[in-house]
Amino acid sequence: MDIFTIAIQLEQEGAKFYEELAAKSTTKGLKSIFTMLAKDEKNHEKVFTSLRNKSVPAMVPSSVAEEAKAIFKEFDKENYLKEAPQVSMYEKALEVEQKSIDLYTSHLEELEGDEARSAVKIIIAEEKKHYETLEELVKLVSRPQRWVENAEFGVRKDY
Repeated sequence: MDIFTIAIQLEQEGAKFYEELAAKSTTKGLKSIFTMLAKDEKNHEKVFTSLRNKSVPAMVPSSVAEEAKAIFKEFDKENYLKEAPQVSMYEKALEVEQKSIDLYTSHLEELEGDEARSAVKIIIAEEKKHYETLEELVKLVSRPQRWVENAEFGVRKDY
């Protein structure tokens, strides 16, 4: 099986996973974030399909990281508490993103042509943004339950 076929399957699984997370989300903001992540994964699938077919892929730049930051700013503690039971699912999403990053990076030099390498580099950068967004989500959702506020432990940074 070639790298593009594996990548297409990985992106399909990622899109399905994010769609499931969107369906399970109890807040509009997180539903929106997971819907955007699913859309990005579908766009990546299209790029890998084009590369497999030896055609020039049309890259659609992702804005999920910027939009997620805006959504996070609007959240309050109650929103995070509603989502806390799903932290393990978000951590699984981190693993999926890291798997994609590792796979694409390890096969980057094997790709033929500058266009293919350039497209995959862009996808790697987007997958890294997805990872950072999910990492921030895990921190924000889990902090209200794990956060310790006590003078004995010194000054902690605000969140």
